[in-house]
Amino acid sequence: AIISTWIMWIALTQENAHMGLSLGRLDHWLQPYFEADMEKIKTEQEKEQYIKRAVELMGSFFLRVSDQAPLVPDVGNYLFGGSSQDFALTVGGVDSQGNSAVCDMTFVILKVAEMLTLRDPNLNARYCPGVNSKEYLDRLIEVNINTHATPSIHNDIQMINALTKIGIQLEDARTWAATGCVEPTICGKHFGHTNCMMFNTIAAMEMTLNNGVHPVVSTSKQFGPQTGEVNEFKTFSDFVNAFKTQLHFMIEKSVEYNNLLGKGHQILHPSGLHIKNLRG
Repeated sequence: AIISTWIMWIALTQENAHMGLSLGRLDHWLQPYFEADMEKIKTEQEKEQYIKRAVELMGSFFLRVSDQAPLVPDVGNYLFGGSSQDFALTVGGVDSQGNSAVCDMTFVILKVAEMLTLRDPNLNARYCPGVNSKEYLDRLIEVNINTHATPSIHNDIQMINALTKIGIQLEDARTWAATGCVEPTICGKHFGHTNCMMFNTIAAMEMTLNNGVHPVVSTSKQFGPQTGEVNEFKTFSDFVNAFKTQLHFMIEKSVEYNNLLGKGHQILHPSGLHIKNLRG
């Protein structure tokens, strides 16, 4: 099963930009194969050996997928502290029916992350209060302390609520996994450009302070709408409304440019294999 995952991963990275392409809920995908193998084993000693082998294989997988550094311009080193792949792996949480999805492979993956302390994969852990066990939460905290960084821990209830509020069906929302850094994606349903524009909220503030001029871009060209000079605002509400206007302008332009980027990608560099693996 893990070899099949590796082969598919290689194929997908060959046709994609390899930035933010993520592994999804790997513990959830691999657990049925783990259980099937364990059922065939008769003695406790053999089971212990098999678990050690599972940790070894997962460790090898971690090393292999983290060994593929994407080619990016030198500016990437300044912006991101190096040329990371930014691909995420998600464990734990609940299944589509709301039951705990924490399983044996969850703990295998956590053990590997603790042992190797790699930058990639970017490990995200879902924790659902009242559903997932305290032992699971304790282990997440233990691994986070020992690695000084990972996994990031998400409140499953709040994440699922946020997704359903934007119209995603509850059963789909329960299957979310992180893409790139921490952005939620519905497994097998879509691959969102969740942070492709790297939206800069501070830019809206700078434009508010400069009547729509972005001082980093140009001190003379009008970039955003004219919302008035700061020293002419009568109340703080005037300032807040001006900021909202600039922010709304930036959001609209970001969505417009992102959609154009997607259309261009469809024509110039289609991802046939990736699309075939999405149900939509």
